[in-house]
Amino acid sequence: MHANKLLSKVTRRVSEGPGLQILAGIRPSLTRQVSINNSLQQTASVYRLIFSHARRISLIGNLAVCITCVSLSVSLADDNSESLIIDDDFDKWDWIPIDFNQRRDGRKRIKEGRILPFEHRGPLLRIADGFKLPSGRMLEDTEAYNGRSALLEDTQIGLHDRYSSIIRPDTKYRWSVAVKGEGRFQFRAWVGANNLRSGEFRWLGFPNLIEVTASKDWMVHEGVFQLPELSAPGFLLPEKVSAAIVIDRSDRVAVDAFRVWQIK
Repeated sequence: MHANKLLSKVTRRVSEGPGLQILAGIRPSLTRQVSINNSLQQTASVYRLIFSHARRISLIGNLAVCITCVSLSVSLADDNSESLIIDDDFDKWDWIPIDFNQRRDGRKRIKEGRILPFEHRGPLLRIADGFKLPSGRMLEDTEAYNGRSALLEDTQIGLHDRYSSIIRPDTKYRWSVAVKGEGRFQFRAWVGANNLRSGEFRWLGFPNLIEVTASKDWMVHEGVFQLPELSAPGFLLPEKVSAAIVIDRSDRVAVDAFRVWQIK
């Protein structure tokens, strides 16, 4: 009985004491804090959304700039789409052994009273870099156009090596060459075709793609050419035809800076 009275007294004091009043005061504070936290979280979410859209807009802008740059580059490439297929400056020359065919042709020329189309020293002949067969005589110092040049007389060069299978039908080319001397510089095509049924080979023509007359002093000539249409019933042209620099028997022409670009 005494214990029950004591417990009732303690309970009453606790309920009337400051503890519950303190807790009651804390509840509104906690409510305000939670409200502030929720507001901050909402604000942070808004900023994250803004930054996310800003990054996307920036990436889209950068992508658009890149696409514009690529398109401009492709457009410029289309406007200037040329490829250099011949680039002969005749600056480097090498000595190589004279082979059997060259000795035979040389003896024949001498018997005919014609000049040898190459420079020789004992069993060796000198050719320009990039050629495998005689390519004229070397000029240097004041006689040359720039550094060294090639002097061509009564000859043709490049047909079976340097300019073999190089010109496409139905394609335009731009060219430039420096020449001086007496006579004509000619760049001539050898156009042949095969019969689709029999396999017979036939020459269709030998057109000059370039033809300029040399003068006493060095002069640079430029132009554009395209292989003329040559055909025969049942015969098919190859993908590419060969060409050569041709100098007539009575002509003497120095050549340098010979370049040809294929126009795509």
